Amino acid sequence: MSYRSTGFGLQYNGILSEHALLNFVNSIMYPLKRITNLDDLFSLMNDNSVVVLALLDMKKNQKHFKEFYQTSLKYLEVDPHREIRFAICTGDNSKVFGSKHQPKLRIYLWNETLEYSNFNWKTAALLKYIKNSVHQNQKWISPNKKSNSIASNIVKSSLILLFTPRSYTTGTFSFNNMMSHIGHIYQNCLNDKWVKELILQQLTKFRENQYYNTMKLDTYCKDYKNIQLNSTFNVSRDDRLPERLLEQDRFYKCKAFDLNNKLYSYIIAGNLTKLEELSGLSCKTNKSSSTVVLDSLHYDIFARQLGIDINKNPLKTAVVILNDEDEMVYVMNETITLEYVIEFLKNYSYGTLQNHKRSVQGLPMQFNMAIQKDTTVESNIFLEEISSELLEQKLLKSKQTTILFMYSSQCNFCSLMSHYMLCISNTLKTLSNVKFLRVDGDKNDFNNLASQMV
Repeated sequence: MSYRSTGFGLQYNGILSEHALLNFVNSIMYPLKRITNLDDLFSLMNDNSVVVLALLDMKKNQKHFKEFYQTSLKYLEVDPHREIRFAICTGDNSKVFGSKHQPKLRIYLWNETLEYSNFNWKTAALLKYIKNSVHQNQKWISPNKKSNSIASNIVKSSLILLFTPRSYTTGTFSFNNMMSHIGHIYQNCLNDKWVKELILQQLTKFRENQYYNTMKLDTYCKDYKNIQLNSTFNVSRDDRLPERLLEQDRFYKCKAFDLNNKLYSYIIAGNLTKLEELSGLSCKTNKSSSTVVLDSLHYDIFARQLGIDINKNPLKTAVVILNDEDEMVYVMNETITLEYVIEFLKNYSYGTLQNHKRSVQGLPMQFNMAIQKDTTVESNIFLEEISSELLEQKLLKSKQTTILFMYSSQCNFCSLMSHYMLCISNTLKTLSNVKFLRVDGDKNDFNNLASQMV
């Protein structure tokens, strides 16, 4: 909780990490961004999915400013990581936005602009309007909302899941930015020029950032070229001296510049003109989708449930498509770049992707008998653990009689049933043509198992 001198408290509902909390505190300290022209608006939309703009005359609209200021703070309970940015434009600068009269409230979305027509500028009314009006083509999932958010999105359409570490640094091009560009083009069914212009502005800005970062690496960071990702600053006994602190700050800034440059070059590898091939494809193929982004550093266990080991990926990033209607899961196995993700979505739209089948072999259940009266009988009572990859070999192509036990880690009676299976295997241990298998149904998928057995 955060308590302000104004009397009301703010509850933090985000991820409990150092960078996330610092970002939350910074949003409390600076809840509003003042802008004066359209370039400032474009700059905000580059880094934020939605911009809520208040056009005010500070001489006449002081009460309106107070309510808008409190609204921007209270909305942090809904949006703790500040995906939706609140901005203000005052005085004659409002004319740049085509406003002759104040106060006015506008919501700039990726594909449209909404204007608040109600005269009620109370905090509760503004919060209700913003919550009901905002719709995002892509959004981050906060703790305690994962199941509801995914369920509400997957019912409406297929769902694109992006697992990637979250960056709290503005101006840093990431996989999240890349998927946002792709999602806007994919859903641009009306071929809206505003959407294309917005994406062009964003890519131009990040290219400029890359250029300036390169310049900084050549000048400001000339002593720290080719910084290793896992390198740390070499501290000494005098590491608290001002000179050492400035040098340490410079080192980590240069490390961030270098990483941002490498990441941008990695993601945008390929032909950018392929974005046009994706324009409005969701409507052309009747396969609409929404995108949900999860922090892979905190939700890696959810990825494992889908059969994806995030930790094996150096960038800890993965792209998955969930189709609830067809009960299909599609996982992108190629390198995650702009060009390959476009191909992945095109193949999904045209129905050429193969369903992802999970295959994880659990721990075997094997017990050695200490005393055996019949020495001719094998001394191991064995209940073999298999995965879906071994199904065809062990079950369908086998000439033996096979008893297969499918269990779940959520099942209270499965451990008891496994014990019964072991007892039965002990009883029938003299029969060489009978074998006992078990498989974890939570971690393995068996596509068309019944039809294969028939």
